[in-house]
Amino acid sequence: MISFANKHIYDSLNVSTITSLLDTYLGVPCLYFDMMLNSAISTELKTINYYMYVPVNLAQEYEKYSYSINCRAKTWGEAVAIADAVVNSINRVSYNSNYFLTCKSLPCQAPRDERDNYLVPLEVTIKLKNES
Repeated sequence: MISFANKHIYDSLNVSTITSLLDTYLGVPCLYFDMMLNSAISTELKTINYYMYVPVNLAQEYEKYSYSINCRAKTWGEAVAIADAVVNSINRVSYNSNYFLTCKSLPCQAPRDERDNYLVPLEVTIKLKNES
């Protein structure tokens, strides 16, 4: 179940309207499933990292996954543009009538120091129809 949701988020984000705004590292878009970026990834790069932040809720008639998606860039405008592209691509989108995503943007966070970059966090919920 959890691996499905990770793949689903990745597939939703790995579209040209989003990846065209990201930089590449080792030939692939800077799109990472991890809470923190690897230290090898420069804060100069435009990136997205995402992770599940709430345990899976299976007590309802559907499975519910909650993710944080972090849109990062060296400037405020670039970070906001990436976040807007993500929201416009995945918010209130249904896949195969079994999956539904909602997305909420949170305020942009300024860099903490000269080694940091701008960050726009997004809260994403995936609802998956429970087939049992």
